[in-house]
Amino acid sequence: MDILLIKISILCFLSFSLFQLSQAGHSVDEWKERSIYQIITDRFSLSKDAHERLPCDPARFMYCGGTWNGIRDHLDYIQDMGFDAIWISPIFENEEGNKIDGWSYHGYWTKNLYALNHHYGTKEDFKNLVEELHRRDMWILLDVAINSIALNGPLENITFDKVVPFNDESYYHPFCWVDYELNDVEVVQNCWLGDENLVLADLDTENPTVVEILQKWLRDVVEEYDIDGIRFDATKHAPVEFWSKMAEAAGVFTIGEYFTGSPTEACDYQNAGLDSFLNFPLYWPITWAFNNTGLQCEALATVINQIHSQCRDVNALGTFIGNHDVPRIAHNNTDQARVMNAISFVMMWDGIPIIYYGTEQNFNTFHDPFNREALWLSKFDTSNIYYRLIGALNRFRKSVQKKDPEYVNTQSIILKVQLHYMVIQKHKVISVLGNWGIHSQEGLTISFIPVGAHPGDVYFDIISDKTYKVDEQGKLNVEIFFGFPVIMYPKTQGEIQVPEFTPTLLPETTFIPSITITTHYVQPTYDVPFGYDMRDHPGGQQFWKSIVSQKSSSTENTLAPGKALPIILSFFTLLLPIFVLA
Repeated sequence: MDILLIKISILCFLSFSLFQLSQAGHSVDEWKERSIYQIITDRFSLSKDAHERLPCDPARFMYCGGTWNGIRDHLDYIQDMGFDAIWISPIFENEEGNKIDGWSYHGYWTKNLYALNHHYGTKEDFKNLVEELHRRDMWILLDVAINSIALNGPLENITFDKVVPFNDESYYHPFCWVDYELNDVEVVQNCWLGDENLVLADLDTENPTVVEILQKWLRDVVEEYDIDGIRFDATKHAPVEFWSKMAEAAGVFTIGEYFTGSPTEACDYQNAGLDSFLNFPLYWPITWAFNNTGLQCEALATVINQIHSQCRDVNALGTFIGNHDVPRIAHNNTDQARVMNAISFVMMWDGIPIIYYGTEQNFNTFHDPFNREALWLSKFDTSNIYYRLIGALNRFRKSVQKKDPEYVNTQSIILKVQLHYMVIQKHKVISVLGNWGIHSQEGLTISFIPVGAHPGDVYFDIISDKTYKVDEQGKLNVEIFFGFPVIMYPKTQGEIQVPEFTPTLLPETTFIPSITITTHYVQPTYDVPFGYDMRDHPGGQQFWKSIVSQKSSSTENTLAPGKALPIILSFFTLLLPIFVLA
């Protein structure tokens, strides 16, 4: 009998342990090995039975027809670029109808947490997408917007009776509009977003009933749809204690959106319980460092040092150069070499690389809504230089991780930095990244001393396929060709998969995107409140000051390498509102 009881106890323990393991999902360290491709479902791919040239004008704020089946049908396109995870826009039922502020094609106007958005497909369609992802050993990061509930305006006529499950006013904070100019945390966390036309009622996330409902709901979502990770939208608008509880309930990897230029503010959220956050404090300096002005690599280094000193785990942060809320990198940058350097920084620096759909096709639009183009209009071109570059960097990164498992948890160091370039080393990978541009002078050489290298060691560059030998002083002398990035690994460290990648642009040519996406820039005829994402952040304010207009950037190639362009805000830059509703 004693033996039987022991066996039963062991079986119970093992069953409970396996249950805990399944609930825990993939570890943070496992997520660090991944790279993420961000998708807006409505704008990525149509279903097979739809016309591949179906037009989509982002300026109209309408559903364009992208579906979960469309994503599943084009997973080869994503996987062949080297990605092994996708971040998908919110899937739940939104406020319907054509508002003055447009349609809810983006998924962030949550209304019913217990139903899916039928515009994207059925529950079976979504489950089939997740099943196919997992069959390919790809993971899904699900975006959830749970801090507020969308209601049709005007404000005096709103009712909660059709909201599921929060159908009573008692679930919400008392009404007040968010006013960022007050610089008051309680106002940001307790007041409402939106406007008179589309109200985003702020849930009372201090209310135990609200928290319990959301915790159970999130656990059920993760379990039912086999979700690998959760991205929390607008974490700035609820206390960090709430997000910590939600992360615990999710039981999987969590990453928060905290729109700020302050490393201190953002790091506090990771330090308090979230696994990660989108690295907005690094986003703006990356943009400055590799934009058409050819400035600010030293400023980038300064912010890097701040993040390293304040964040709990920099290698878990989401590193990016574009998403649905900010201008595309190619809008701020007409130079192919600089874009290549910016992409290389994201892929080679600390953190989990996140690439926004369309970056690989050189989509070059401005802010929301124009940066939400239909990818199917590109015909999913796999010959584009950026598609091939991203694929090469992803494959190289994977190969290095396989050879050196400690790579993902090694914190990068800056070996050398000057105004126009920086040299970074992450474990044994060395990257020389600069903003010289495609018309940089020939014969440019950068000298530096790698960590752990010895005289005679040989490094190879995966971009140019050139090799460099460490000299007797322990230095590497690296040549820069056409301003392209240099990504090196020691040749003596064993076999590393060298991706096939050959830059095709000659320095005397003018870069023309292989795909042109045309959108109509229009001045709205209605008022939209200035965006929360820029109004109260010095980093964001400086970012807008650094944007170069199309007019000024057209003369960029006539300037000496690295020379700063005039900072001119175009007419549309001044008029175009920043939308807080999506």
